[in-house]
Amino acid sequence: MPASASKSDLQASLAESAAREARSRQEAFEANAWLAAIVENSDDAILSKTLDGIIMSWNAGAEKLFGFAADEAIGRPITIIIPEDRLHEEEAIIRQLRAGEKVEHFDTVRRRKDGSLVHISLTVSPVKDATGIGHNRIRRVDSFEGYEVLAHPLANREDRVFHRGEGGASQVGVTYGSHDIQIARPTGPGNKGLLAILMHHGGGRHILEFYESALPISATLLGLPERAQYALAYTMFKQADECAIAARVDEADRWAKAFVDGRIRKRRRAGKRYVHIETPAEKERRCA
Repeated sequence: MPASASKSDLQASLAESAAREARSRQEAFEANAWLAAIVENSDDAILSKTLDGIIMSWNAGAEKLFGFAADEAIGRPITIIIPEDRLHEEEAIIRQLRAGEKVEHFDTVRRRKDGSLVHISLTVSPVKDATGIGHNRIRRVDSFEGYEVLAHPLANREDRVFHRGEGGASQVGVTYGSHDIQIARPTGPGNKGLLAILMHHGGGRHILEFYESALPISATLLGLPERAQYALAYTMFKQADECAIAARVDEADRWAKAFVDGRIRKRRRAGKRYVHIETPAEKERRCA
């Protein structure tokens, strides 16, 4: 095959890979929209903050409990809801978060906007980004043997119809009937501390496994209502898959561009041959 034709085919393949990645990102975006709607419409006060204690998000439950509207709270220090005699608690919480540890069911007192005090049970978790999930492995399997199923949300495929926003203005139905999800633990030796999301769809059976110490979410995930549980599990799986796809696409793109640019070179070191990708600067020096 002529080199020009080969390069043309490769560029077409790259375009197809980019389109697949875009579709994957769109699905992850829609899943995140479900999760955002679930959080926003929760009766529980849910907020996020930086490790410096600056409030980043503030749901309707937090507005109701503490009296601050979202635009009054976001961007301000978390200490606006902490009484002076409880400030030492925040210092301890931040230390635990920096260590990647979760604070669970901590009974304490917080302050409303009007100055009144409210007794609460506080749970605080460190948030990992998408790559924190993606570094764990997704693998394809023939069966789900060897897993203890902890939850099977929306087992009936007819129930897997979501409206974007789940209560927002849009009533467009999005169905994921073909995506069956189970939350499980591996039962074999050497799997202590692992949690798994089992995904079965037209592309086969796939498993996402991650360590609870890296992503301490099982109590939250298993305690959610079915639809919220399904949405969160789906979001986690798709974000992990997106990270894996992005890594594969990025690597393929790097090699393909190097091939098109003539920057793939064979080298020998210690009697062994290997393939090397030159940088543009290295190619320029070689061709000078």
